Order: sequence, then C-alpha cells, then structure tokens
Amino acid sequence: MADELNHLPLPPPESEPYVQPGYPGSKRRIPARDPRAHAEDLEGQLNMLEQRLAQIGSEPRPERSEGFLYAASFAKESDPRAESLADKKTDTALVDYNDEERRALVYTSRPKAGALRRKVSQYGDIENTTEKGEPRNLPLVAPLEGLAPATLLDLSDGWLREDALGESEWVEVWVRGGERDDSESRERRRLALQEFLDGHGLMPEATVAGDLQAFRATEHDIYLLKLSEAALRDLPTQLPEVFHLGPPQRTIVPQMLELQKTELQVPEVGDPPENASTVVLLDTGVSETHPLLKALFVGPGSSSIAGDPRPDDFAGHGTRMAGLVAYRDLAAHLQQGGPISPRCHLQNVRIHSGAENPGPEPMLERTRDAVLEAEQVTASRRIFNLPLGARTGKPGGSTPWSVAVDSLAFAGGGRLFCVAAGNEPVNKMPKPGDYFAANLSSGLTSPGEALNTITVGAITDLTTLGPGSTGRKPVAAAGQLNPFSRCDVGGSRAVKPDLVIEGGNLSADANDCRADETMQLLTTARGHATGPWLTTASMTSAATSKVSGMAAELWQANPTRRPETIRALLVHSARWTPAMHGQFPDRRDLLRAVGYGTPSLERATWSEYARPTVVFEGKLHPLRWLDVPGEKKRGREMHFHELPMPDEALEALGDDEIELSVTLAYFAQPNETRGVRYMSAGLRWEMQRPLEPPSEFRKRINKLEREEGEQFKSDAERIPWDLGRDARGRGTVQSDRARLSPTQLLGSRAIAVWPVQGWWHDRKIDGDPALRYSLIITIDAGEQQVDLYTPILNEISIRTEIRD
Repeated sequence: MADELNHLPLPPPESEPYVQPGYPGSKRRIPARDPRAHAEDLEGQLNMLEQRLAQIGSEPRPERSEGFLYAASFAKESDPRAESLADKKTDTALVDYNDEERRALVYTSRPKAGALRRKVSQYGDIENTTEKGEPRNLPLVAPLEGLAPATLLDLSDGWLREDALGESEWVEVWVRGGERDDSESRERRRLALQEFLDGHGLMPEATVAGDLQAFRATEHDIYLLKLSEAALRDLPTQLPEVFHLGPPQRTIVPQMLELQKTELQVPEVGDPPENASTVVLLDTGVSETHPLLKALFVGPGSSSIAGDPRPDDFAGHGTRMAGLVAYRDLAAHLQQGGPISPRCHLQNVRIHSGAENPGPEPMLERTRDAVLEAEQVTASRRIFNLPLGARTGKPGGSTPWSVAVDSLAFAGGGRLFCVAAGNEPVNKMPKPGDYFAANLSSGLTSPGEALNTITVGAITDLTTLGPGSTGRKPVAAAGQLNPFSRCDVGGSRAVKPDLVIEGGNLSADANDCRADETMQLLTTARGHATGPWLTTASMTSAATSKVSGMAAELWQANPTRRPETIRALLVHSARWTPAMHGQFPDRRDLLRAVGYGTPSLERATWSEYARPTVVFEGKLHPLRWLDVPGEKKRGREMHFHELPMPDEALEALGDDEIELSVTLAYFAQPNETRGVRYMSAGLRWEMQRPLEPPSEFRKRINKLEREEGEQFKSDAERIPWDLGRDARGRGTVQSDRARLSPTQLLGSRAIAVWPVQGWWHDRKIDGDPALRYSLIITIDAGEQQVDLYTPILNEISIRTEIRD
C-alpha cells in the first residue's frame, strides 16, 4: 500500500534577467535574383494591382464595407519575411500567411501599396545596399513572385474553387475583429456582413439560429453561414475584411452496441464523496433519471443548442459517457455486490443533437455557451469532458474548434478540459497485426489538437473473446493501442495525445472487424426506462471520460490546486508500458500514438517516502524586463528553482538507479491568425547537469551570463532524458524523465524556467501579463526501503525559515 503522503511545496524561485542564446540553425532560403530586373517586374505587378483595387473600390458593395485585400505569393523554396508586408503608417496589415503554399493575404485601407512599392524600389537600387553589401529588403522582396487581388481560392486555401462551386456551401467566415478589437468596429463589420447577406437574399436561411451570431476569437469574429454560389464569388471584393473561409465543423457520435444485462438488479447508489469535484458532460445530453446517475447531478441539465433547450439524451452517447465518468470500473463494482460509490458529481450540458450524420453545427458557440451555462451553477472544481470530435481536411494544425477550446481553457482563471483524440471508422479497420499503420497516418480529430487540454487516446488490456467468437481474435494485443485510436501526424507539433487509457478492443477474422461486448467497457444506458439499464462503450470518447473521472478524484484529493497543476500531475504520473515500447520502437511513433503514456491516479495523488514529489505553483511575466545589477543590460524575467534534496540522502542510496521526472504546465492564450505565433507566449525548462557548476549552467542557458560575442558549449555530462528539450518543449505541458545514479544528482540541482516569444510580442499588449505555471519534480527510488521524503521536507523548512 502506498504511503499516501501529501506532495511537498517547492520553495519560490529567484527571478533573473534572461536573453536566449543564439543557436546554430538553417539559414533563411532566399532565391538568387537580379535585383534590378526583379524590381522592375514587381513594379509592373504593383501597377496592375493598384489599378484592379481601384476598380474594385468603384464597384457596388455594402455601405459599411471598408478596405481592400490582395494576395502575395512567394517562391516555393524560400523562407520569406512575410511580416514585412505590414506597414502601420499606411494601415496595411498581414492578415493571413499559408506557409505550405507560401502565400500571404494583405489588407490595406486604400487601393494603394505605397509601402511595398518603396521597399521594392529600395531592393532594386544597386547603389544603396546594406552594410553586408546585400540589396535592401532582401528577405521580403527577393522571394516575392506574384501580387493580385485576393480570390476565393486564396481565402479558402484551395478548399473552394470558383469552377467547382455548388448551389450553396456552408462555410466558416472569419471576419476581422475578435477580443482585441473595439466594439464599434466589430459592429460595423457585422452590419456590413448583414447587408451583404440581405443583398444576396440569404437571410435568415444563411444562419443556423436565424440571426448573425459569432464566436469571438482573439482577432476574428467567426460566423457559420450558408452562402450561395453568387455570394461566394462576390465575397472577396465586397467584404475585404473577411480574412479566411474554412469548412464547417461536422461532429461525429460513435455508435455503440447495446449490452443486454437484464438479469442484474439495480444496486443502491451511495453519495459522491464530500466536497467531490464536478465533471461537466459536453455531449448529446444525459438521461438524468438513470438510477445510477440521478443522485449525482449538481443542477438540472441544460442545452446550448439554439432553439432546442432539451437536455435529454436522444442518441445514448452522453449517458454512456456519464457512467464512465462517475464510476472507476462499473463492472467490478457490480460484481462485488452491495452498494456502489460514485467518485464525482455530474453536470449535463447538451451541445450535440445526437444525429449520426448532422449538418454543419456552430460548435464554437455551443462549446462557449455550454461552459458559461455550466458556470451559472455552484459546483466544486469543474472538469469539462468533451468526448466529441470533428474530422479535419488537413490534420496537424489548429482548427476553429480547437482555438475556441484553447481560449476557454486559458480564460476565467483557467479551465481543465479533457478532449478525445478521435476514432478511425470501424469499416476501415484492417486485419490484426498491421492495424496501427492506419492509426499513425490518421491525424487527430478537432478539437483534439488544442494545446491547453488533456487530449486522450486509447489503449486496451481487454483481449478475452466471448462465446460465438470462433475463428476470431483480438485486433490489439494486451497493452497495445486501441484499434480505433487516432494518432497525431507528428512533425514539430506538441506531444499529442497527452495520455492514453483503456478504451476497449476489436475482434477480427479474415473478412471484417467488429466490436465484441466482452472487450468493451460496461456503462449506463439511455433506454433504462423501457429496456436495459446497462450497455457498453469504447473508443477514445470512453477513454476521455475515464480520464475526466480520474481528474475529478485527483482534484478532490488536492482541492486547492490549480487546473494546470491537475493536468500536470496526471501527465507527470504517466508511463510507457513494455507493450507500448514493443509496438512502437521508434520514439517518434511512440509519442504520436500514446503521448506520455498511461496515468496512475496513485502516483498523481500521493508521494511516498521513496518517491517524493515537490510542486510549485506560480507565475512568470514573459514581457517583463529586468535589469542586470551593475551593468547596462536588460533581459526578460526568468525563474531559477533549486531542488531541495540534501546530498546525504542521495549518498545513502548507494549505486541503485533512481528515476528523475520533471513536468512544467501552463495555459497560453491562442491566436488564430496565421502569420503570427499561435501561443501568447511560451515557457521552457532546463535542468543543471551532473557536476555542472552553477555559473556554467547559467552560461549555457542565458546569453546575459556570457561575455560579448562568447560562444559557449558545456562539457558537463548530459542528463539522459527520454525526450530532450526540443521534443518536450513544443506544447503547454512539458514532461520528461531520466534514469540516473544517485551520484549524478549530488551538488547543486537547479531548474530554470524562461519565456519564449509568442504573439504577445507581435502585438501591442497593455500592462504586464503573466503566465501561471506549475512545476513538478519527482525523485523515485523504486523498491528501495529509503526515506527521501523527510530530508526534503526538512530542507524546505530550513529554506522557508531563511527566507522569512
């Protein structure tokens, strides 16, 4: 049995000024051009562009519509400085940049491109070069190849083509505005859009709710609209403040088999633990009269579906998820007999109609409205369970829905979301043994890409087939990836999914795959009033619901912790199993498939004498400048933590290997505008290496600690991290582990946390914004009968007294 000791507090860090050292990297790719000839060609294109924009300005369009939009294309094999297309003096802004297509969209208030013309002219002046002898504005102008008014193809990234339009299309219309804009300008653009729709005879049928409703993102107002072919053709010229058109969200509700268990008697249900956490079910509704669920709700159910206030579950999915959230293992509880004990409270907010093949749905607005609706009811510590998803055309990037979820997670002091990684359709399941090749190429469903969430995939340990399965065998072996579970596309993205947990299995023969009841999870059924009160569930939606319930238990045991800390503790507790290593020997595939592994509620909740965990909760100001004492230097704020582990405790361990785990977690404010960085700001961490002097550690990570022009490289022995700084540092939760000898941790053991630039650096931000973060460190001595907890506790007490 675990010692069940409370985690220890990590003493506050020292704040120090920081400047990121320069790292060797690839040189910007610039096409070789004759500057004079290239400038002449571009000046001709500028003349044509300005003539065409002036013509557009003279044509009829909504009275409140302002400005002009043009596209700039760059050489494919180049790394252009596209942001230099912007110019504040002439109210010219880069509003979208597609790096894959090397295409930028530029908004200008007048039908002139004077700022760009000047830059092109300077580039072509071979008598006026830079100190290096290069043409001026080289990174912008040399890659530049084409200039033309924006088209439907430009606005939709090729999704919509004028030669292949239907009579009408549902589209997400991204209008300039959002949280960073003033209400007067946003209203003017809304009225321009209203006039445009009225002029094309599209209202009220163009909207889902009958009137114009937008999701307010960071720099866009996003509308879901049904536009006619004529309206789509006219839109780029008549509404130049529409900066992007995207495909709508079409959510998927997995269909599951009913389990006939009518011989069981409904057991007595106990109350949730005192002061239990609450899980909000954002789903198809819940059957709140179910005998295993009815006593768990903190308030009456509600709906965020416009025009349909019913909270009832007409599909069955939400009720299935409710049972998995409320009970750790319902089958085991029922087998034991007697009363059963739920682990949390529930709150039901319906966001999906439950239709198998729904039309386009405003999931951004529904998710936002559902969160705000849920928070009208008093409850302890909410976890938002979102086990629905929508397939995306190009997996691997953010989507409007994932941006919305990231925004909601960041806002309001932080919110904890658990979202599903998504499922492969059962009719695409291949034969056993090679199924995971399809999973690895699938990509996550939206909003699983959201960086501020716990994204959950599925594995399985269920491999026992029932009667009638002769000739069939499990698709996945014990401990392997669930056959449905979709994986991230990889590349330079953050580790996703974050966690994996039991999600059932499939069986297969030479002809097909199917979901057998014996390899699914037992849960609650919607049709309990007239039929079975139990059914089964599987896939990543089931796994997500189980993790949401686990988060509720963890938060109840640590009720004062922040949501980012609960997220960090779950990821910090996760481990890869031998089966995962065996299925994915390539580390990149392992991360794409199962993320950080399977969490342990015990490890996340408690420390042990041989496995102490220290936790820090604080905040860092990424835009704050600090002065270097005694010097005319300044740097961004950095935090410098000292691990409170006395050497005597480490020396007592001998030569047995120990495991060191470090996790950093925070929430960042997203920005949906391509061409600027997605996160408001980022954080990174690094630890002092074995026997590395503190001065060298500081030099290694902080340019301010080096002499002018000094190129420093540490000779200290590297820590054998599982991931390393580059792989772990891409997301808002960054976890890593290493196995070391105790002697490698002797001496100073510092961990630095510093900021990296995000879109807050690309925009004018008022005040001194902060990123809250949690830092968790564990030293695990395994099966050794030692006490590391007490020496750390004593060291913390000493340091606290000294500070006081």
